[in-house]
Amino acid sequence: MFNKIITPALIIAAGLITASCTPSDADIEKIVIETIKKKPEIIVQALTNYDNQQQEKTKQASTETIKTLKNELENDKYSLVLGNPQGDVTIVAFEDYRCGYCKHAWNDTQDLLASDNNVRLIIKELPILGAPSFLAAKYALASDKQGKYKEVYSAFMGHNGDWDEKTLQGIVSEIGVDVARLKIDTRSPDIEKHLSDNIALAGKLGINGTPAFVIGEQFFPGAIPLDAMKSAIAKERSEKK
Repeated sequence: MFNKIITPALIIAAGLITASCTPSDADIEKIVIETIKKKPEIIVQALTNYDNQQQEKTKQASTETIKTLKNELENDKYSLVLGNPQGDVTIVAFEDYRCGYCKHAWNDTQDLLASDNNVRLIIKELPILGAPSFLAAKYALASDKQGKYKEVYSAFMGHNGDWDEKTLQGIVSEIGVDVARLKIDTRSPDIEKHLSDNIALAGKLGINGTPAFVIGEQFFPGAIPLDAMKSAIAKERSEKK
């Protein structure tokens, strides 16, 4: 018997189901086999269509979840807020400093904030790429206790190289962070809890990689181009009118 995921997708792609009759399983298998023989490329098309449908279902489910998690997404007291704190559209970005895609997205968000002064950008530390990522996130959060979070965030996002403790201390020291105090602050229970909360929040949204974005009530797993960000923002604004 054909895979239950592939078969319906192939039948739909081939346009072989009508409103007036329902073929038997045997008929379906025969139709699919003949269709593949004649048009082998249709299996790629069908699987692509199916994947797109599943992604759309995931996005729709996440949108419903976003509505229930709005306060957690937008109003915790630890996340870095960039752009306009009173902006009419909020973007929540889940990022890992060691993620190359996050760095590309960071460049786009900087361009966005420079061109649109009515956007609020909230950064959610999501260190998923191992212990160095977790240490960098803790350093960034702890730097907030010295009023240096924004500077450290930008420096880490712009950094390409080693992520060992000595390197991180050198980066923050150049910014003017008191490293001795920072090391103590990284052990603060509130920082550990915040990172745990971010990981749990990402899980609720079905996020399993970085970056991931929530723009208003729209969910975007993975990096998105600047034009797509602008389109999503325009959609949010139009729906508020």
